[in-house]
Amino acid sequence: MPLPSKAFRLIFAFAALMAVAATAPTPGRAQEVGHIAAVVNDEVISVYDLNARTRVIMSSTRLPDNAETRRRLVPQILRSLIDEKLQLQEAKRLNIGVTNEELAEAFRTIEKQNNMPAGKLKEIVESAGIPFSTIESQTRSALAWGKVVRRQIRNLVQVGPEEVQDEIARLEAARNRPQSLASEIFLSVDSINQEDEVRNAAVRLAEQVRGGAAFEAMARQFSQSASAANGGDLGWVVPGTLPEELDSALARLQPGQITDPVRSVAGYHILLLRDRQVRSGPGTDDTTVGLQYVFIRLPQSPTAEDKENLTSIAKLVRENAQDCADMVKLRNEVGGTQFPLPEKAKMKDMSENLRTVIAGLEVGKASEPIQIGNGVLVLMVCSKEKDEGLNPEDVEAQLSEEKIEIQARRYMRDLRRAAFIDIRV
Repeated sequence: MPLPSKAFRLIFAFAALMAVAATAPTPGRAQEVGHIAAVVNDEVISVYDLNARTRVIMSSTRLPDNAETRRRLVPQILRSLIDEKLQLQEAKRLNIGVTNEELAEAFRTIEKQNNMPAGKLKEIVESAGIPFSTIESQTRSALAWGKVVRRQIRNLVQVGPEEVQDEIARLEAARNRPQSLASEIFLSVDSINQEDEVRNAAVRLAEQVRGGAAFEAMARQFSQSASAANGGDLGWVVPGTLPEELDSALARLQPGQITDPVRSVAGYHILLLRDRQVRSGPGTDDTTVGLQYVFIRLPQSPTAEDKENLTSIAKLVRENAQDCADMVKLRNEVGGTQFPLPEKAKMKDMSENLRTVIAGLEVGKASEPIQIGNGVLVLMVCSKEKDEGLNPEDVEAQLSEEKIEIQARRYMRDLRRAAFIDIRV
């Protein structure tokens, strides 16, 4: 049985972070397992489970693993674990399971997508001081919930031809208007009793992002929107697409800034503005490119010598890469790390700097080393495909996914409201 695409994206995002996790000391397991962090209906989340997931998040978000960071994030981490427990319980109630072979296939795909040696995922994770059961549990939950959504919601959602045409007309009209490339972290508020708790959680997450945590990683771990699977990416947003309160908050940002938590009808949103521009009709921006890259991260507090050595390595990559297969091999050989760039993307969804670099590259030619943030990036274009316009089938699929997300969010809200949840930490 094919696995739900959204579940796959969640797994890939999670696993990509695991491969670079830093080794962390692990307290005594027996003591942690014996202490209860929360009870969800008739099942327990142990302090061991909570601490293991916390170590994962400290690594993936580049946050310092100290008492203050844990104090701020643990409540939201526990909320995520509670949601996963509810999802697994609902799957069990519906007699929906995840087989060992489905898990094994998911892990094999993770290894392939992240250029790991076959069969080494567990070893890599455990060598980073993280119990593999943590990844297995989150993966199982994602797959099971994908099956629940597919059975209970997907077949009930319909998108009519008029909706598709209206959406195409709206998108075409937006081509020459200012648009914002945005990302979000969304936390739902299911009842009035949760208002303060969720607002405080959103404030803590915003503080951590401003303190240096990677927005994309925080979105993947904490956001309760479908965009979490893609690091919170909303794509290019035209005024009028989002609710008015979110539109107004986004309009006040400069690229690179985030909003304070913004209340909508459904909950709290933290928005990141990545870029803003006026986008024209069909042209270079509508080209879909296949990409490979080598990204080499600088050490903390790098010296001038560190930067010079990194640039030299990047130049060697450029000189030796003859095709995209070489880029993958070289990334492994030089110890390259993950970079938030998909293997296929539309030019219009990239930052202006990346578009400028890619537009000047021939297929199969590596770029000059690019200084980006805390590292050096070398890009190669594997393919270019011109997009001649909006595809009605793609628009219909997008509208369907949006409706499914709304229904899935309501489904989770109902599960939380009906559950017995006893938090003990």
